[in-house]
Amino acid sequence: IKAIRQRGLGLAFEHGPLFPDATCGQYIEGFAGEGFLKAVQRVKDAGGTLNFIALDEPYYWAHFYDGDQACHWSTEKIAKDVGNMILQAQEIFPDLIVGDIEPVTGPADAAAYKVWLETFRAVNGFDLAFLHLDMDWSNPNWPSEAIQMEAYGNELDIPIGMIYIGNGFDQDNATWLATAGERVKRYELEAGGQPDHIIFQSWNDKPDHVLPESDPTAYTWFVKTYFEDQSSLGLDAEMVARNLALNKSVSSSREIAGNDGSRAVDGDSGTFWSSGDDAPQWIEIDLGKPYDIGAIRLLTSQY
Repeated sequence: IKAIRQRGLGLAFEHGPLFPDATCGQYIEGFAGEGFLKAVQRVKDAGGTLNFIALDEPYYWAHFYDGDQACHWSTEKIAKDVGNMILQAQEIFPDLIVGDIEPVTGPADAAAYKVWLETFRAVNGFDLAFLHLDMDWSNPNWPSEAIQMEAYGNELDIPIGMIYIGNGFDQDNATWLATAGERVKRYELEAGGQPDHIIFQSWNDKPDHVLPESDPTAYTWFVKTYFEDQSSLGLDAEMVARNLALNKSVSSSREIAGNDGSRAVDGDSGTFWSSGDDAPQWIEIDLGKPYDIGAIRLLTSQY
């Protein structure tokens, strides 16, 4: 806290604001309310000032989640419970800014989060300070979902943020950062996205190091390059050269909507081709001309 104050930085943390009950929410993400105010008070007791809290996906896990310990609470109830926690935290730090992180996946789409933001406003009489999007990168339509969410944010005057991240199973730091960089380019340079907030974050074991910013496998290089030259992010020339299948023509025995054969060769291991049927199935990649093949790397996505 002393070092943060000396550097003039803000202090923030993420936390789940909801309380589980006897029937649901035990050990589910977003349900950590018993520690929420304790964490806020702990910062104050240590002489710090807490500037921001990003809520850890309360709406998705309390409303949409359908697994063990699912609550399926109403939007109104979740909004009321979250609003009460925000007000109690602001009694400790009156200038505290509290927003939300939510995953955009399945039925929890842009339209659903517009309902969430509008309901939160109607129930509490104030807004969430921001909404940060944890995108489902395997959804080929994720840029349009994010663009739609930006439009809703502009309509409601609520900042919308994007978390850029690689894949947890990417083989090394360079691949993880290249994947994150390709997502930046696809959204901001190709789709025209203009997020209000950018969140540089990783909950994977990559990248392994933050510094130096001159190292293309370090996280601060990614942050620096994002602001200086986004076109330099993503797959570098060597990665493109050694991936002969990248963006080549593909045909297959079967495919399902959103998981067509092109997803197998788009350079992002977070997307995939799916036949949607039992074996045997096949996929064929036309490299366009003869090559001497040095190795074949096949990443399987199988349930």
